[in-house]
Amino acid sequence: MAETATRTADSEDFPVAPFFLPGKYKQLALACYRFARTGDDIADNPKLSVYDRMRLLDDLESGLDGEEDAGLAPGLVLHTWLKEHGLEDRWPRAMLGAFRDDVTRQRFRDYTELRGYYELSANPAGRFLADLMGVDPEHYRGTDAVSTGLGLVTNLRDVKWDLAELDRIYVPLNAMEHFGVAESDLCANAANAATRKLIAHHVGRAGKLFDVAEKELNLPGQPMMFRLLVGLASSYGRALGHKLIERDPLVEPVGLSKLDRLLCFFRALGFML
Repeated sequence: MAETATRTADSEDFPVAPFFLPGKYKQLALACYRFARTGDDIADNPKLSVYDRMRLLDDLESGLDGEEDAGLAPGLVLHTWLKEHGLEDRWPRAMLGAFRDDVTRQRFRDYTELRGYYELSANPAGRFLADLMGVDPEHYRGTDAVSTGLGLVTNLRDVKWDLAELDRIYVPLNAMEHFGVAESDLCANAANAATRKLIAHHVGRAGKLFDVAEKELNLPGQPMMFRLLVGLASSYGRALGHKLIERDPLVEPVGLSKLDRLLCFFRALGFML
């Protein structure tokens, strides 16, 4: 495993623990993020064998079980926070399933299969926050939509690195075939016309999910802070998707600037009106 995380909460293109979250929520959100980031970094470490990655993920789960001798620190910390606040660990355990899947899976046949992956890797994070804020599970549809949408755009941002370093593609094979995109095209120095069409199509699918999430925000009975958080996540995803179309993720890293994030926050405030 890398000595340091590949990303920090502040560098992610989605809101991990925004300033408006109360202290308890923020600490739990950060603990869950560090757990997830550790698992993701283990699964994505090309320097480790399949056996070593699986073993380290077992150690991460041991931490979640509260086993101090065998458990990795992020799992132990999350276990402590969850126990202190009387919360279940089913969503972090779901993420572990996705991390283990990442170790051995390289391709997805279609969007149904890819969305099934996000059911384990991305959606549990949104559900964790919903549970934390006391949101009724009937509103998981909104958190699932925004979580999967964010998964689509953030994995698209890293498509070149994922293929070159991990031999993994988070774009469905049937979509690539439809637009005439070969795997080698995703490692090119610049996106060709077919790849640009594929990128736009992929971002468009994410956009439809953000539409669903934002529609759910208008339903009655949802806490204002939860509405703001989902609205902010949706705004981040839309902004990143726009940049992926406007720029070229095969040429340069694509991310959100501080100004972009500020504009996303003001857009999210509009959901409160």
